[in-house]
Amino acid sequence: MEGTRVGVAVRLRPLLADELRQGHSNSLVSVDPQRQIVAVSDRNVTRKFQFDLVFGEQSTQEEVFKRCGVEFLIKKFVQGFNVTIFAYGQTGSGKTHTMEGYEYVTEGKAPRVQLQGGNERLGVIPRAIQSLFSELRADCSVSLTFLQLYKERIYDLLNPAEAMQSGGPGLKLRWNKSDQFYVEDLSVHRCESANDVQRLYTTGLKSKIMASHMMNAASSRSHSLLTLTFEAEDSEEGAVVVSRLHLVDLAGSERAALTGNEGEALKESIDINKSLFTLRQVITQLSSGKPAEHIPYRDSKLTSLLKQSLGGNSYCLMVACLTPADAYWEENVSTLTYATKAASIANKPVKNLDPRTRLVKGLKVSSMQREVVELKRELAAAYRQVDLLSAPREERARSQASRHLPTQDSARPATIARSFDVSFSDFALSPELLTEKLQDSVQLVRELIGQNRQLRDSASVLHQDKTRLEEDYRHVYLVLQPAADRQRRVEGAA
Repeated sequence: MEGTRVGVAVRLRPLLADELRQGHSNSLVSVDPQRQIVAVSDRNVTRKFQFDLVFGEQSTQEEVFKRCGVEFLIKKFVQGFNVTIFAYGQTGSGKTHTMEGYEYVTEGKAPRVQLQGGNERLGVIPRAIQSLFSELRADCSVSLTFLQLYKERIYDLLNPAEAMQSGGPGLKLRWNKSDQFYVEDLSVHRCESANDVQRLYTTGLKSKIMASHMMNAASSRSHSLLTLTFEAEDSEEGAVVVSRLHLVDLAGSERAALTGNEGEALKESIDINKSLFTLRQVITQLSSGKPAEHIPYRDSKLTSLLKQSLGGNSYCLMVACLTPADAYWEENVSTLTYATKAASIANKPVKNLDPRTRLVKGLKVSSMQREVVELKRELAAAYRQVDLLSAPREERARSQASRHLPTQDSARPATIARSFDVSFSDFALSPELLTEKLQDSVQLVRELIGQNRQLRDSASVLHQDKTRLEEDYRHVYLVLQPAADRQRRVEGAA
């Protein structure tokens, strides 16, 4: 993750109890965590994929968090860089478990999140929240937004009225030149501690739309995006930095024949697949290595919101999740194919300085660059004069004869040229005198510089003495003058 390439980790979950009861088995997918290789077999053909990290069926939540370098990404976020972490894969492959870690139980029509449980279950997001606040210093601020994208409509998970209106129009997605895409009227919450963030996060999870189908007892019907915004003054840059951490749990791709969805659930599946199709198009174009006139970010609100995460200015980690059952071989191959493409996408992370600070800094740099150019010109002119003074008599004579001819060096400022010409004109006309008196002249200049410094120091001392005398006079006048006035009034009365 030190470079700019999108980091990709692959995680294979174990077979679930229901899958074992239904007779599912795993004979086609194998992983080698030591060599970071995933092998997928079909008949006599075996396809191998290699990634940054590969996790087997026995991997723990803590192992995934540690080895994926999430703590490193949190440090980058606090330094002022944008960071995105998202899970990708088919429905039921373990994305929500990896990102959230909470258990969902079916109560009534839809599964509900159960927040009780041991810390060993916690996923990337809760652990990242704790890690973030261990990195923060006192002079910074953290704010939070939490949204879900359901049927291509954006809903605020932290606005109860908005969250419950899954059939409403949703919030509007806007665009501007500085912030790119943003959600209008999305509530922003200031957080002072990890507990504040955790409380808001779990509150939003309770409003997330979930459902059950044949492939997944607790299926996310929407993409959810938790965004933390960090703001602080950067002492090195002398500027304010504003960075964002996007933690994304994507809904999984679905095949109607396998899920058994009908009616409204089928429409949900179609909308999920449409947005994921656009995401795959974006990944394909960015990974092609060919300059593209158009990358279809705008074709879906999901890819619009992830514009800076893929091919933009963010550090990005993708966790591709696999289902071990042989029945889902094609879905696993598809996930691995797009994970491989994502691994070749090059981002360009940049520190996010406040636009006004960036403008001021740019002006300062431009001014300094101009000053450096002027100083280089003056130095070049000085070197030419030194070369002229130190050259043998014949060369000086030739130089004097050709000094007014146009050359490439004549581009120096006229004021500089005139100042050197005036200072050395007498010497130039009399090389012998110059040779005899050069050292004396240099010494005289040094003495004059020293005397000038002494005079400046003396003037400073005199100014300080004058200031003290003025203060003493004001003190005497303010203290003694009233006493003198009273004495004169007493004498006049007598």
